[in-house]
Amino acid sequence: MSPVVNLPPRRLTISVREARLIVERILLTLDIGSGYAPAVRDVVLTSQALGRAGFVGLADTDRQTSLRVGAAHLAKVSVQRYATYMAVTAPQLHAWLVLPIWLDQIVAKVRQDGSCECRIAGVTEPAELFAIVPHAARYGIRAVFDLDEEGGRVYAEAASGAEATMSNPCLQQALREGFDVAEAQWWPLYEASKKALSPDSVTSRRHAGPTIVQDDGTVIGRPPADDDTDIALLRHPH
Repeated sequence: MSPVVNLPPRRLTISVREARLIVERILLTLDIGSGYAPAVRDVVLTSQALGRAGFVGLADTDRQTSLRVGAAHLAKVSVQRYATYMAVTAPQLHAWLVLPIWLDQIVAKVRQDGSCECRIAGVTEPAELFAIVPHAARYGIRAVFDLDEEGGRVYAEAASGAEATMSNPCLQQALREGFDVAEAQWWPLYEASKKALSPDSVTSRRHAGPTIVQDDGTVIGRPPADDDTDIALLRHPH
């Protein structure tokens, strides 16, 4: 009898392009506005790069509910400006949703005054706010974040030298190396992302990509001479 061999779980290397596509589609299924989804998408990717909730967190149904509900209440985020600091309050909104708004306030203040202190309170999963540090770097801002009982606070200042031209270091590393993800964790996200797509039909196939194929076979748009588009299939899908 052959011995049982326990193979280690298979892992995948996911490119930034693929990760952005899948994550953004899922966010759209959670009713996060198409104009806001890209900002939240990159927060999720940064969370993954930092070893926090990331892709596994996005697959969690409770977190998905939190994101869906929170997306409809972003107007509840309030900003108070005091003499020496700013305060952002986001009652029971997920940190992923609030971080882009918080970042906007920080960037505006640093560009105006050179530095700022900004506190944030009320968010759920405040540990996800550590993503503010690499996101601020994208705007030439050096940030230090501290977690506290109410949420957290960040001290930010304009970077100088090489730091002033640095991009999000987490995404830069991912562009070079990809995201290392367990296969069992990735494919459920891939399947969930399909909910954002139109159902497969004669019409959806004829309107896919850079061309539209009308019922009479007329092609509208760029002639697909430089790709592998099968016009015959689009004209007569089975």
